Amino acid sequence: MIGTRTGMILDYSLRSRTCRVCVTARRMKKIPKVHTCRKNYSGSSKAMEADMVVQMVADARIKDKQLQASLSTLFSNYITQSEKLAKLESTQGNESFNNTVASKAPKNRHYGSSGSLGYRVAASVIQKNKGHKYLVDANRTAGLSPGVHTSKVSALRDLQYKKRKAIAITKKAKLRRLELKTER
Repeated sequence: MIGTRTGMILDYSLRSRTCRVCVTARRMKKIPKVHTCRKNYSGSSKAMEADMVVQMVADARIKDKQLQASLSTLFSNYITQSEKLAKLESTQGNESFNNTVASKAPKNRHYGSSGSLGYRVAASVIQKNKGHKYLVDANRTAGLSPGVHTSKVSALRDLQYKKRKAIAITKKAKLRRLELKTER
């Protein structure tokens, strides 16, 4: 869930239709060992995102029950108009985040049913919210030296991101995007 004003990730959730331990046990015709099963979804892949949004709203960290009830009423009024409302906001932030997750958990490696997926998605969330310097900060917090190379690369990537973003908001860039869009 990405905030429209800040562009930062406010909350996230994971869905997996398989569990590596269960699949391996089934393939070997054995009973799976006691484990934390990663399978937490059995519907279609298309419905995963909608299911996660419903869960995040339901699990919202809102302590005020009256406020939560009011928000639930408000959201239930908008559910009937979801097709119209879906076109109001750009999905560019979501696509950008998905690209970051894909760089940390490529589909060809199938991290979806492993325990490391949660850590990889969490790293993507903090990278989107804080930039590449998160790795330097994490090393310092853990009492480790961030390393000269890591510090330089993270600073360079953050600088490149800021430059790309500054160019993208110029009038010239906007006109070029509109021109390319009409050519499609």
